[in-house]
Amino acid sequence: MKFSMIGLPKSGKTTIFNALTHSYEKDKYRKENIKIVKVPDFRLDFYARVFNSKKIIYPEIEFHDYQGFDLKGEIKNADAYLITIRSFSNSNYPFSGPEDLTTQLKVILEDFIINDLSIVENRLKTLQKISDRKIVDQNEIRVLEKCQEYLSDGKLLKPLITDKSEMFYIQGFKLSTLKSYVICINISEGDIGKKDLDKFKRITDFCKVNKFELLFLSGGIEEELADLEASEAREYMDALGIKIPGIKKLIEKSFNALNLITFYTAGEKEAHAWMLVHGKTSHEAAGKIHTDIQKGFIKAEIIHYLDFQRFDTISGVKKEGLFKLVGKDYIVEDGDYIVVRFN
Repeated sequence: MKFSMIGLPKSGKTTIFNALTHSYEKDKYRKENIKIVKVPDFRLDFYARVFNSKKIIYPEIEFHDYQGFDLKGEIKNADAYLITIRSFSNSNYPFSGPEDLTTQLKVILEDFIINDLSIVENRLKTLQKISDRKIVDQNEIRVLEKCQEYLSDGKLLKPLITDKSEMFYIQGFKLSTLKSYVICINISEGDIGKKDLDKFKRITDFCKVNKFELLFLSGGIEEELADLEASEAREYMDALGIKIPGIKKLIEKSFNALNLITFYTAGEKEAHAWMLVHGKTSHEAAGKIHTDIQKGFIKAEIIHYLDFQRFDTISGVKKEGLFKLVGKDYIVEDGDYIVVRFN
């Protein structure tokens, strides 16, 4: 799972990046920063203990932070964007952007729309230059013109282009308005735990209407916490009224934004957590493990974590007959432990 950090200048985007990824002083303020954060998973720890696994492979989030606000290059390859909105005052870091939080977000979204519109229109111009109309896929033109109309009206494509046959023609362009967004409000220390304040109502309502995941963090405080030992950080959080560390909040919001669940494989060699889009099948889950396993798929044995936890041992689970034998069309649930039978 790859996130690109987006934000207006002096929004505190890099501070948020440093805090969430525990970046060191020497890493800060580079032109490009890339950090991988392992996702803690108590269910994976359980499976590793049950199977006495020698290796534990946690899910990972890859964060990319770039100087400036350029939608070209690697930044487009992200699965989602973490958009930082400034809601703090600091005279040492004057902010030239809009004070209103929703307006800040709209400025960024407008850049997404303008950039995508340019890509779509350039592709249409290329197709229109081809003299032999027989070699031009008219369905592609139809989809591109549909996107052009939406973008010209200032609309994001993600909620409007959902058909797989239409996505086929545009997914290669990696359009920003097709991405998932997590909106991070970078708040002051005094606003911690006060997301119901009137000044946050408009941005909260805007995100709710657009189905954006919304996160409130104090970048400065989170950066301080990142430099402390675990026990000291816990004491500091208690004093500030912070119940959950920022990175854990972000992980939850990230999974929600991308509609992800986690399934598990485990044995003596390794215990592995796999991320999968909600609604996918056991056959598609097998492909996550290995393409050869997917090709040779016969059946899958499934047990949910909650059932497994009741007996704590593989022998206990098997004795109770709790393994379900399923075919290719079984919809994987969050927490499923899977053993694939394949040829």
